[in-house]
Amino acid sequence: MKRTILAVLLAASVTMPAQAQEQQWVPIAEAAGGAIWEMRKGSLQLLTGGAQTLVHMVTRKRWLDGRGSIAFERKLVSVDDCNAGFGKVVTVSLDIKQRLYDNDFITDGGTVTSALAEALCLGGAYLQRTQRESSL
Repeated sequence: MKRTILAVLLAASVTMPAQAQEQQWVPIAEAAGGAIWEMRKGSLQLLTGGAQTLVHMVTRKRWLDGRGSIAFERKLVSVDDCNAGFGKVVTVSLDIKQRLYDNDFITDGGTVTSALAEALCLGGAYLQRTQRESSL
Protein backbone atom coordinates (compact mmCIF):
# COMPACT_ATOMS: atom_id res chain seq x y z
CA MET A 1 0.00 0.00 0.00
CA LYS A 2 2.83 2.44 0.82
CA ARG A 3 4.32 1.73 -2.60
CA THR A 4 0.99 2.51 -4.27
CA ILE A 5 0.60 5.81 -2.39
CA LEU A 6 4.13 6.89 -3.31
CA ALA A 7 3.57 5.90 -6.93
CA VAL A 8 0.34 7.87 -7.15
CA LEU A 9 1.89 11.00 -5.69
CA LEU A 10 4.80 10.77 -8.09
CA ALA A 11 2.55 10.13 -11.07
CA ALA A 12 0.20 12.97 -10.19
CA SER A 13 3.03 15.44 -9.93
CA VAL A 14 3.93 17.71 -12.79
CA THR A 15 6.30 15.98 -15.18
CA MET A 16 9.75 17.54 -15.32
CA PRO A 17 12.03 17.16 -18.35
CA ALA A 18 13.28 13.60 -18.21
CA GLN A 19 16.93 12.86 -17.70
CA ALA A 20 16.21 9.30 -18.72
CA GLN A 21 13.18 7.70 -20.30
CA GLU A 22 12.72 5.27 -17.40
CA GLN A 23 12.24 8.14 -14.94
CA GLN A 24 8.89 8.79 -16.62
CA TRP A 25 7.43 5.49 -15.35
CA VAL A 26 6.48 4.54 -11.78
CA PRO A 27 5.98 0.84 -10.85
CA ILE A 28 2.46 -0.01 -9.64
CA ALA A 29 2.16 -3.82 -9.69
CA GLU A 30 4.03 -7.00 -10.54
CA ALA A 31 2.77 -10.45 -11.47
CA ALA A 32 4.45 -13.73 -10.63
CA GLY A 33 4.63 -14.52 -14.35
CA GLY A 34 7.25 -11.86 -14.96
CA ALA A 35 5.23 -8.79 -15.91
CA ILE A 36 5.31 -5.33 -14.35
CA TRP A 37 2.72 -2.55 -14.70
CA GLU A 38 3.90 1.04 -14.54
CA MET A 39 2.14 4.40 -14.54
CA ARG A 40 3.37 7.26 -16.72
CA LYS A 41 4.16 10.31 -14.62
CA GLY A 42 1.80 13.18 -15.26
CA SER A 43 -0.82 11.02 -17.02
CA LEU A 44 -3.28 10.79 -14.11
CA GLN A 45 -6.41 12.81 -14.92
CA LEU A 46 -10.09 13.20 -14.07
CA LEU A 47 -12.58 12.86 -16.92
CA THR A 48 -16.14 14.03 -16.34
CA GLY A 49 -18.89 13.07 -18.74
CA GLY A 50 -22.58 13.08 -17.94
CA ALA A 51 -23.25 11.90 -14.41
CA GLN A 52 -20.02 9.94 -14.09
CA THR A 53 -16.48 10.99 -13.22
CA LEU A 54 -13.65 8.71 -14.28
CA VAL A 55 -10.02 8.63 -13.24
CA HIS A 56 -7.58 7.53 -15.92
CA MET A 57 -3.85 7.06 -16.45
CA VAL A 58 -1.49 5.75 -19.10
CA THR A 59 0.09 2.42 -18.19
CA ARG A 60 2.89 0.35 -19.60
CA LYS A 61 3.09 -3.41 -19.15
CA ARG A 62 6.55 -4.90 -19.56
CA TRP A 63 7.40 -8.57 -19.64
CA LEU A 64 10.61 -9.27 -17.76
CA ASP A 65 11.01 -12.85 -18.94
CA GLY A 66 13.38 -12.04 -21.78
CA ARG A 67 10.72 -11.39 -24.44
CA GLY A 68 11.19 -7.66 -24.15
CA SER A 69 7.54 -7.01 -25.06
CA ILE A 70 5.85 -3.78 -24.00
CA ALA A 71 2.15 -2.83 -24.19
CA PHE A 72 0.78 0.69 -23.69
CA GLU A 73 -2.80 1.16 -22.52
CA ARG A 74 -5.03 3.57 -20.65
CA LYS A 75 -6.77 2.39 -17.46
CA LEU A 76 -10.01 3.94 -16.20
CA VAL A 77 -12.10 3.52 -13.06
CA SER A 78 -15.21 5.42 -11.99
CA VAL A 79 -15.10 7.56 -8.85
CA ASP A 80 -18.30 5.77 -7.76
CA ASP A 81 -16.47 2.41 -7.90
CA CYS A 82 -13.59 3.95 -5.93
CA ASN A 83 -16.00 5.12 -3.25
CA ALA A 84 -17.67 1.69 -3.13
CA GLY A 85 -14.32 -0.10 -2.78
CA PHE A 86 -15.04 -2.47 -5.67
CA GLY A 87 -15.96 -2.37 -9.34
CA LYS A 88 -14.25 -2.51 -12.72
CA VAL A 89 -10.99 -1.28 -14.13
CA VAL A 90 -11.63 -0.62 -17.81
CA THR A 91 -8.72 -0.85 -20.24
CA VAL A 92 -8.95 1.25 -23.38
CA SER A 93 -6.68 2.28 -26.23
CA LEU A 94 -4.44 5.29 -25.66
CA ASP A 95 -6.82 7.52 -27.64
CA ILE A 96 -9.76 6.26 -25.50
CA LYS A 97 -11.67 5.28 -28.65
CA GLN A 98 -11.51 1.50 -28.28
CA ARG A 99 -12.56 -0.46 -25.19
CA LEU A 100 -10.18 -3.41 -24.89
CA TYR A 101 -11.28 -5.30 -21.75
CA ASP A 102 -12.56 -4.97 -18.15
CA ASN A 103 -11.32 -6.51 -14.91
CA ASP A 104 -13.07 -6.64 -11.53
CA PHE A 105 -11.33 -5.24 -8.47
CA ILE A 106 -11.79 -5.09 -4.72
CA THR A 107 -9.75 -2.61 -2.68
CA ASP A 108 -6.89 -4.45 -0.92
CA GLY A 109 -7.69 -7.53 -3.05
CA GLY A 110 -4.03 -8.39 -3.57
CA THR A 111 -4.28 -8.61 -7.36
CA VAL A 112 -2.68 -6.58 -10.12
CA THR A 113 -6.08 -5.12 -10.99
CA SER A 114 -6.67 -4.16 -7.36
CA ALA A 115 -3.27 -2.42 -7.22
CA LEU A 116 -4.07 -0.52 -10.44
CA ALA A 117 -7.50 0.47 -9.06
CA GLU A 118 -5.98 1.60 -5.77
CA ALA A 119 -3.50 3.80 -7.64
CA LEU A 120 -6.30 5.27 -9.75
CA CYS A 121 -8.59 5.84 -6.77
CA LEU A 122 -5.90 7.43 -4.60
CA GLY A 123 -4.84 9.61 -7.50
CA GLY A 124 -8.42 10.57 -8.28
CA ALA A 125 -9.05 11.56 -4.66
CA TYR A 126 -5.89 13.67 -4.69
CA LEU A 127 -6.90 15.40 -7.94
CA GLN A 128 -10.44 16.07 -6.68
CA ARG A 129 -9.09 17.55 -3.43
CA THR A 130 -6.65 19.84 -5.26
CA GLN A 131 -9.42 20.97 -7.64
CA ARG A 132 -11.67 21.84 -4.68
CA GLU A 133 -8.87 23.70 -2.90
CA SER A 134 -7.94 25.71 -6.01
CA SER A 135 -11.56 26.79 -6.52
CA LEU A 136 -11.77 28.35 -3.04
